Amino acid sequence: MFIEHIGFETCPRRIYKMRIRFALIIIAVAILACSSATPKLFTANDYMEEYGGNPNVYADILSMNDCANLQIQFDLADKNNEREEPGTPARRWTLGYMTAANNRMEEIGCYNK
Repeated sequence: MFIEHIGFETCPRRIYKMRIRFALIIIAVAILACSSATPKLFTANDYMEEYGGNPNVYADILSMNDCANLQIQFDLADKNNEREEPGTPARRWTLGYMTAANNRMEEIGCYNK
């Protein structure tokens, strides 16, 4: 009678519910990890809409296939980004160039070498 009063008869049910919740959390984390692991393919216009800047710079970055040159472009954009004041359009543009270079390096497998 005392055991029923404090709710021990429902322990297996609680454990089952906790296991289901844990499994759902693991599945959700796995889905998020897999979806963010693959780089998204963007066009110069996509970067323009997101970051602004010069469409020709984005087009040049997206057409590159040499990892060393892409790294140079990334480093140049990073240096320029450090010089710009936070919140300014130029800071956002340079962030866009860095993102485009990084995404392109991922796309062509520069980080796998």
